[in-house]
Amino acid sequence: MFQKFRTKPTPSAGHVDAPRPFTPKRPRRIIVPHSAVDSVASAPDRLVSAVVSHVNFLTSQAKFGRDEILDEAIWTFNCDYYLSQVTHHGHAAFLSNNRETLAITLADIGKALKAAGSGPHRDIYERLQTWIALHPEEAWTQVPHSPAAALGLTELDRDLLALETSVSLHGVLAAWLLTLPHLRIVPDQDLDRLRIEIAAHTPDFERRRVASDVMCLTHQLTDPMHLGLGLASAGVAPPAPLLGLDEPALRTLPDGRHELCFVLTTTTGKCFGLRTEDGFELFECGSRHATARVIGIDESGTRKAIGPERTGDQIAIVPHARVDLARRICDQLRADIALYLLLKAAGLPVPAAQVSVDRVKVDREEPDHASLHVVCRDSDAILAAHVGRDGATMLSTHTGQALSTVSREQIDSFAKTLTLC
Repeated sequence: MFQKFRTKPTPSAGHVDAPRPFTPKRPRRIIVPHSAVDSVASAPDRLVSAVVSHVNFLTSQAKFGRDEILDEAIWTFNCDYYLSQVTHHGHAAFLSNNRETLAITLADIGKALKAAGSGPHRDIYERLQTWIALHPEEAWTQVPHSPAAALGLTELDRDLLALETSVSLHGVLAAWLLTLPHLRIVPDQDLDRLRIEIAAHTPDFERRRVASDVMCLTHQLTDPMHLGLGLASAGVAPPAPLLGLDEPALRTLPDGRHELCFVLTTTTGKCFGLRTEDGFELFECGSRHATARVIGIDESGTRKAIGPERTGDQIAIVPHARVDLARRICDQLRADIALYLLLKAAGLPVPAAQVSVDRVKVDREEPDHASLHVVCRDSDAILAAHVGRDGATMLSTHTGQALSTVSREQIDSFAKTLTLC
């Protein structure tokens, strides 16, 4: 159906640009360094990584939206993400980490595979699509690395890993990228300058930057995993507000289950956290159990580790209903915008803020009234913010002193300006 490896073309002289002013309103080029192209025969992943870096820059620094970035770059970005997820953690992890955007991400992957002409990889992709269509509920509830992972997905894992030993998807993508007329190959030393010029000519850059900063706060107050584990860590004794989540890894729980757990950094240390059918659970980290591994005896009688590291005992659990309530209250009160205004008024850097919900409270006599306590951290301070129907206040957790206050009118007025972005 599709050809396997294409002959890797040598980039023409017309593809290589000498340094010159680069000031597009919408960049019609995918900019990559010359070194990534020079090494494509031996390390095609470098060219793919360069395209991924290009997309990351446009979205995070230049504040471009998806519709302002060339399709081929977006397709490559998501195809590389899929390959990384599956080769390291399996298709179950890919599905678990893309619940909210699965349809869009899969569509991008399919377009990349079709354009690049990767028949064997597209066969596996189409089998994944078929499995999802036949098992929609299972696709939504997959847990990475779980022994209970669907058999069909583990077969796809095995087949993709076997295929990668003979046909590299990065190699196929790199060969295709070199054929694109809008691939712009620049000297390595000019890459940063050209990127700065792109950002400098982004239309309405300041408004986009503000919207992006608010969106970072919005994500932290709506992402179920961040929200749920933050509520759980703030509910232990003594409270340990969440400061960050590290990459998940497979762990053995006290009851013997193997589950993918995040490592949480809190104000009092570290612990393990995961999402289960019962809610969001926390387990001790650093106890005598935390670094012990499941020990078995091999055929020669030698003791060896045969399982993932154990967690300590369970220390907290927050039911899904409470997390859903917190998310709804955050949305109703526009807590993301309130926090943005509080941080700006206090002279604190918004992008550095790590936010987690500590608690939500609903007044039974006035159901439309609720208050929200949010813990924020920048590089220097841990703060508390209270958001309610009348406005919001940010306090120092050390002195209790109010650092900034905003009214409900200010919050609502600012929200209207964002809808115009």
